[in-house]
This record gives sequence, C-alpha cells and structure tokens, in this order.
Amino acid sequence: MPKKPKSGTREKVASTVAPLAEDLLLELASRGAGRRPVEMRHVARLRKAALSCSKTACLSACDRIASQGIGFDDIADLYVPAVARTLGDDWVDDRISFASTSVGAAMLQWLLGALEQAHLHSDIAVDGPGVLLMVPAGEHHTLGAVLLGQQLRRRGFWVRPMLQARAESLQPTLQRRLNATMISASPATGMQDLRRLVTAARKATAEASPVLIGGTIADLEPRLADRSGADHVATDVQDALRFCQFEDRSGVSLV
Repeated sequence: MPKKPKSGTREKVASTVAPLAEDLLLELASRGAGRRPVEMRHVARLRKAALSCSKTACLSACDRIASQGIGFDDIADLYVPAVARTLGDDWVDDRISFASTSVGAAMLQWLLGALEQAHLHSDIAVDGPGVLLMVPAGEHHTLGAVLLGQQLRRRGFWVRPMLQARAESLQPTLQRRLNATMISASPATGMQDLRRLVTAARKATAEASPVLIGGTIADLEPRLADRSGADHVATDVQDALRFCQFEDRSGVSLV
C-alpha cells in the first residue's frame, strides 16, 4: 500500500519532535574523532525501551549498550538523538502514533537527565560563561534543548534553562551571569512570538550579549536572523560557540 502524502500541517508538527537533536547528531558524528559509528541494533534496543515507558528498561538498555564498550557520553550524544530521529520519521510516515512519539521523546529526555546525574555529571562551572537556553512556550518537545544544555555544561558553561519561555516572564535579574542566549525553536513558534522572545532576552541579559536561534526552524525559515532580530542562526554547538567567541573549556578544538 503506498504511503499517504504528508500534509504541510503534519510536517510542521513533526518538526517539533526533538528540536536540534538531528543537527547535534550530524555535527557530533562528523566531528567525533575516535567515536564508532552508531550501531542500529543499539538504536533499536534503546528505542524499544523508550517506547515501553519504563525507566528501568531505559537504564537497562543503556547498561547493555555500555557493556559493548560504548561510553555513556556517546549514548547521550549519539544514540539518544538517533532514537529521537527514528521516532519523528516513523510518526511522519504513520508507523507510530503521535502519543507514542511523545512518550518516547519524554523517556529519552528523562534518560538524558539520569545519565548526566549518574555518569556524566561535572561540577557547575561557576566561573564559566553563562548561557540562557530557551525553548519557546507551546513547543511540544524539548529533548534537543536538554541535550544542548548537557553539551554546554560538559564544555564548562553555566546554563540557565527555560523550557517553556515567555517574553513577559524574562527578568533582568541575572545580567552579569548570562553572556549569550540560545533559543531552540521549531516552525510551531510564530515569528511574532519569536521576535518578542529575542527582544526580551536582550533586555534580560548582559549588554551586547548575542542572541542565537537554532532548531528545525533554521532549515525552514528564510532570513531567520533578520526576521526574528537575532544575531545569528546556529546550526550546531560548535557554530554557536565560534560566533560567541567562547573558548571550548573541554579542550575540544573549535576549528
């Protein structure tokens, strides 16, 4: 039976599944010297655990993958985004329901937190640059932004997350700590709301701190920086750090 054509609305909603996750996966895979290619048998194992809505199953799947010599950082950086991408693709092609996609993404997001706490945790870099990391209110999934925050913390940055950010809720109380704002958005966020969020971020952070936008909206909205008022459209972590002229405190080269 031929696949049903995808509607524009369906594609737009699908783009909210794990914003930034695919960009992060591609960037990390291309950059990661010494990393092994993603093995689909491990992706399938972790996907099955996520869809089961069992925290125990997710942790067991990670332990099983780790027993094959794959580090927990690679599980977070490569395998979680790979599973998220399969969930989004399968929903678009009517192979799983949106409810199942949402459950799977939520479990993956929980797993990232559990992995960071148990295996990837490092002390908050109180002297490092501060980044305000926002997902606009109304976005369905925040997995990509959570992964981005974890990536930044492992590089020595102090991260202030706001996963359902509204312009009116931003207050200039942490000006001296916030040296940049990164917004992860999808086309589900209207341009007017995005402009208001960018304007509010400028008022809430230190003077001249850059505001960057990433996520799936970057691939679908032409002239995004001009239309939103942002300083830069970042397609991956390294691009964002280079634009902000931040040193990668993990020792990873930005070149």
